[in-house]
Amino acid sequence: VALRNEVSNLFVKTMKFGLLLANIKPNDIFNKNRDAKATVAQNQSRIDFDHQKTYENIKEIEINTVAFVNRLNEQNLTPEQSQSIDTLLMSVRESVYAAKLLKDIKEDINEFSQSSNLSILKVYDEIRSNLAYAMIIFVNYMEEKWPLDKCLQKFSNAEERNVNILRETMSLASKEHVNEIRVVSLLNTNRSVYMALQSLMAASKVVNLHFPLEEEAI
Repeated sequence: VALRNEVSNLFVKTMKFGLLLANIKPNDIFNKNRDAKATVAQNQSRIDFDHQKTYENIKEIEINTVAFVNRLNEQNLTPEQSQSIDTLLMSVRESVYAAKLLKDIKEDINEFSQSSNLSILKVYDEIRSNLAYAMIIFVNYMEEKWPLDKCLQKFSNAEERNVNILRETMSLASKEHVNEIRVVSLLNTNRSVYMALQSLMAASKVVNLHFPLEEEAI
């Protein structure tokens, strides 16, 4: 139970980290839980924070968690307990992988946010809107407002949005005469964001992982 709680905490930290990297205030998603596009529209300022240090803190949680799991594995575990530990470790790996993907595009995100090109700004906001949309799904799942099936169905919309962003970005070079270097940066950023969201979707399944110990306590 303690391990599950710490892994869930890592998942939430990674979500907030991703929102900050995308220049979105986490409270606007976690507390207000408003529409994704409205959230992005109201978050147009650049958020400066030590993202490298925050990422290192996330990595430290991963290291400590693996060390704790190694000690657990020295015990006489049941097959069910071993399977649960594997699920928890998978969640840790997915969360940290998502954090790395997002950390690596921070400079590009900041550059897009300050662009004078309206087409680039539009795609930048669409990428952030897709991220915010997925985060709202995760929050509703975490708070058990939406069942997994509903979350997966809604997450498929994020995949459709990703494809639409890809198409729109590809058209910038020909229709809007945007520099090819900027187009490639937008494509790579969108790809990293969507891959991070896929990892967080996988990591989120640990949130509702329950154990007999908790049922006995009730």
